[in-house]
Amino acid sequence: MHGNYQWSKLQARLDKIHAQLMLEVQDWRAQGTQQTALRKRGADSAVNSCVDYLAQQQERVEHETPNGVSVGVDEANVCVWVATIFGPAAG
Repeated sequence: MHGNYQWSKLQARLDKIHAQLMLEVQDWRAQGTQQTALRKRGADSAVNSCVDYLAQQQERVEHETPNGVSVGVDEANVCVWVATIFGPAAG
């Protein structure tokens, strides 16, 4: 394709999009931490239903996790999950 793509302007636009997405991620994490704290205090009416759903999923995953896999939620934020997969032993 022929044309003038103005790469420097494109990079600046992409950087702005990336920055905005990172702000959204920070906001989601902050909301998740707040919701998790409310749930721990027993303020069920103030907790978003998705937080309750994630807690139910954690219970399900704990019973269905195969050997060599560790999955669970971050203690401070039920919206952040931590997973580890262990490979086969060297041999």
